Amino acid sequence: MNFLIFIIILVLLFGAVILFSVLGFIRSVFSAIFGIGRRRNTYQTSPDQPSYEADPKSKTKVFAPTEGEYVDFEEVKD
Repeated sequence: MNFLIFIIILVLLFGAVILFSVLGFIRSVFSAIFGIGRRRNTYQTSPDQPSYEADPKSKTKVFAPTEGEYVDFEEVKD
């Protein structure tokens, strides 16, 4: 009798694992297709905390002024 109860519990646990795996797969497919369950950005800055984009130092040019400028182009014919 104890062995039968053990087998029933084992089958139920195995079925629950399979059920949750299938439900997780279906949820991931739906979230990929429809965008359901996407997490919202919880790291929004508060009004008294300056954001990275508002920092004027972050908009300085990294390269020298002479780098990356356009030069006259001459087409070379073969």
